[in-house]
Amino acid sequence: MSQTASPVVVTAGADRRWQIGCRTGALLAASGVSAWWWALWTQDAAGLAPRALLPLATWLAAASLWPLTRAELWELRWDGSQWAFGRPDASLDPAAVRVALDLNGWLLLRINTARGRQWLALSHSRHRPTWHGLRCALYCARPTAAAHPEPTHGAP
Repeated sequence: MSQTASPVVVTAGADRRWQIGCRTGALLAASGVSAWWWALWTQDAAGLAPRALLPLATWLAAASLWPLTRAELWELRWDGSQWAFGRPDASLDPAAVRVALDLNGWLLLRINTARGRQWLALSHSRHRPTWHGLRCALYCARPTAAAHPEPTHGAP
């Protein structure tokens, strides 16, 4: 007899500490490189063109962290055979869920659906009632063949 994790439903928004950490990291990185670039810029004028691209690239990288801080509500559901993910007020899409980072009291999940990849940060303190069931489903769930497969293109 094959066993699988019990069904679990988690409704979550971005964790506040996750939002603060991403925004602080983005601003510190952009500010630090901008200060370094300004010091080089004022030192000499030779070779400014290549150095002028560095702050732009840094600010773009920092800006790419900003969407990770959205406070939208999401629903993650394990029904005993497959994962589903989406907005609580809409239909959920089949999903492939992977744990990207597990700090015991905090999880970063990578969720792939037909609509694309989404990252979801969850904390034990905010999701206490469903935390144990969620962790069981993440580590013990055996999705059926009908579950959405991992995309074959792009970065792992």
